[in-house]
Amino acid sequence: MMWVLQQHAQVTLLFLAVAEPQDARDLGLLQLRCVFHALRVPADAQQEAKIFEQTCHAGSFDVCIFQRLDVHHLLAVMPPGIRAVLDAHDLLSDRYESQLALGMTPDPAPTREREMAMLAQYDVVLLIQQDDYRRAAATLGSSALLVPHPVEFKRRDIRPELCRLGMVASQAPANLDGLDWFADAVWHRISLPAQMHLFGWISSEWRPQVGAFQRHGFVHDFNLVWSGMDVAVNPVRWGSGLKIKSVEALGNGLPLVTTSEGARGLMDGAGEA
Repeated sequence: MMWVLQQHAQVTLLFLAVAEPQDARDLGLLQLRCVFHALRVPADAQQEAKIFEQTCHAGSFDVCIFQRLDVHHLLAVMPPGIRAVLDAHDLLSDRYESQLALGMTPDPAPTREREMAMLAQYDVVLLIQQDDYRRAAATLGSSALLVPHPVEFKRRDIRPELCRLGMVASQAPANLDGLDWFADAVWHRISLPAQMHLFGWISSEWRPQVGAFQRHGFVHDFNLVWSGMDVAVNPVRWGSGLKIKSVEALGNGLPLVTTSEGARGLMDGAGEA
């Protein structure tokens, strides 16, 4: 989204955390051009709201994009005259239900009715998955906008000997949980000689004592990521929305091994893939 926006608008990014040196390096590697504001010290919700309000008054903004419903509390202090857009990613109520189905103690989440009432407070709500959009549009009407995740990768040749499995992921709890399950319940059952490669921030967060998996950390060039594996693995067991790692693996022409949750929203191949 940032790559596209910077081609058409002046962008200010408010990072509601203390920026580490690595964060600035990552922005540079990704070639993002924006005015970047980060917190100097950790802040609670009330302090975040004050900083957000000050940022809005200091600039002249036409649109504010809220990255996920997690920052919904900031909407209450946004000055009038600015259009509010929510980049929803997924529906939190779905995430709650999928955790409950696994017998987990779900993360706090609004009910479906409450979530739709929150979404209705935005001028535009962006949804990347057809089923999420269908349900949201039934309540929100034209303010719901379907914006599927595009993939424009060159299809890669599949090597004759498959040995490099790979996972691209952040340190989000669903990714950590899925990798735990894969390592404990699946990995020892693979009879072929294989390597497991981890790309992204999950590399440093997930069980550092496990040395069998090779860790590459944040890689700024997606070509290096997807060419570094023969088979993509997405072992997430719970969640909601669309799994971008699954979309991008398929967009690169890689075989993808995933769960029913990892394939959520990818229904074109149901019964055939």
